[in-house]
Amino acid sequence: MINRAFLFTFVLGFVAPGYAADNSVTSTPIKVACVGDSITQGPRSPKGITYPAQLQQILGGGYEVVNFGLGGCTLLRHGNKPYWKFDKLQKAQDFKPNVVVIMLGTNDSKPVNWAHESEFIPDYRDLVKLFQALDTKPRIFLCHVPTVIEPNKYKISETNSVAIDQHIDTLAKETGLEVIPMDQAYGNDLSVLKVNNDIVPPVMNDNVHPNKQGALELAQTVAKALTATNPPAPTASAN
Repeated sequence: MINRAFLFTFVLGFVAPGYAADNSVTSTPIKVACVGDSITQGPRSPKGITYPAQLQQILGGGYEVVNFGLGGCTLLRHGNKPYWKFDKLQKAQDFKPNVVVIMLGTNDSKPVNWAHESEFIPDYRDLVKLFQALDTKPRIFLCHVPTVIEPNKYKISETNSVAIDQHIDTLAKETGLEVIPMDQAYGNDLSVLKVNNDIVPPVMNDNVHPNKQGALELAQTVAKALTATNPPAPTASAN
């Protein structure tokens, strides 16, 4: 009679390696850092409907999307609230992302900030270099700023936003980085409605900040860019 203990050990010797191999195919999620201002942060949005949150839902479990947006921030170092001065920037680097989506510039369009227009590209270049220096060598996307409607209570300028997008295109050409056309994300959804005598597009709450539908359309635009080609696989240092 075959010893049962011996038989169990003999069979396990064949089964266990295969089981271990199956477990090993589980890959580390691709880390996506969403860097931006209030349009990214979504301070006026209920939890779960910001564009990064909806991006996570679209991309699924193979990705880990983290929101590093901070309301009111500028890309300009000499802006009235530079993203550079807050810990969100360091946290975005410490996250060790595989993908970085930068959507800053909306607040830079305010006249008080756009007085420093000549510094926009140099400051943006320096921001990009911070992420390029990471061990994870992330894929970096520069975003055109989403469409806004004038007038708005924030003094955000659509005219200056167009100029900002041109500067972003110039930097992208210089660095070889990809641009996400967030200025086209809302498509034909900018047909306007009148609410309490204010003109409010159905994708925005206040002529600037996206509502749930607007955030979804931003997320869909980012998802399309991220999945157009395969993002880089996570590296060992990303763990």
